Amino acid sequence: MKRVFISTTNSVDNGKATEYFGVISSHIVAGTGFLSDFAASVSDLFGGRSGSYRRQLESLYDEALDELSNKAQLLGANSILGLTLDMDNISGKGMSMFMITAVGTAAKIQFDEEVEDNNSSESVSSTMLVNEIAKRAFLQRLKDEKTYLMERDWEPILKYPDNDYVLPLSMKYFQILTQPNESDYREKFKTNLGQLISLVDRDIAVQGIYEGIRLEKGFDPARLLIKEHSLFDAKSILALVHEGFTKRAIAILGADKPSYTETDLQDMEELLEALEHLPDVGRIEVVQDVLFRKEVEKFICAHGHRTNSDVEFCSSCGENIKGLTREEVKAIEVFKNRVTVLRDLLSK
Repeated sequence: MKRVFISTTNSVDNGKATEYFGVISSHIVAGTGFLSDFAASVSDLFGGRSGSYRRQLESLYDEALDELSNKAQLLGANSILGLTLDMDNISGKGMSMFMITAVGTAAKIQFDEEVEDNNSSESVSSTMLVNEIAKRAFLQRLKDEKTYLMERDWEPILKYPDNDYVLPLSMKYFQILTQPNESDYREKFKTNLGQLISLVDRDIAVQGIYEGIRLEKGFDPARLLIKEHSLFDAKSILALVHEGFTKRAIAILGADKPSYTETDLQDMEELLEALEHLPDVGRIEVVQDVLFRKEVEKFICAHGHRTNSDVEFCSSCGENIKGLTREEVKAIEVFKNRVTVLRDLLSK
């Protein structure tokens, strides 16, 4: 990711803050091993300054700012205001380390065109370059179905979360569900994937996890992830309905999301409209009653079962003329009430 605009002040002359996302921080802990190398460079010491020491510190400061910038972008911010940088010594139990802390307020700023143009020529730090090379190499590894992820593989992913990881890692998770005798590996993978979901852009997480709904083995795990991480998305569920995954779409209607806007309401109303006007998959047919020698109407469900026409749900499979069970019809009614209440709340 390209680094966002960063300022040590709480405002900028050529821009106006339109939204604040709160205080964010990054902490880089480093051992003092390189200090001994520095001290051994006697000629460097007698020179009064250490070029190697300075480069080490600059690299660590860059890493702290890159991490802070990534966190800001994942929140939807384009700037960090009020930046402060501190370095603290951490000693104990025969160990000596120090920690660089970067703290600032993530914000969205509407910049003047001149500032935006100046930012477009921003340089890329060496840390960002190294991280990007490592990320691309890792994404290439994921294309191999035999790739087995260890805990050490997850450490940089969770330390530097990136939207590009979500879809391939989600597909990898749904792929390993078919592998026998891997329950511990699957559980650890799910835990790490869940952490990544909580760190990246929500829309990207939705895209990655909803792909699992379409897969035979991925449906139940994806449904659980959607509910656990509040990834309800009416537009994505509507797409499932249009693609013929109606039952799977209804199964995740009860999922939630952190907050709702007028746009969400519009998407939910469109989804409700589609669910209330599903095409018939069964039919009412006039047949000849052999016993009473007269024509009678029969409800024939999508599976070919015949039931009296005055019965809403098939006595054999439990589905109505739309192909829905009682539980699925109830889920739609609950969703309808949710839409009604949300509409009332947003209209106040």
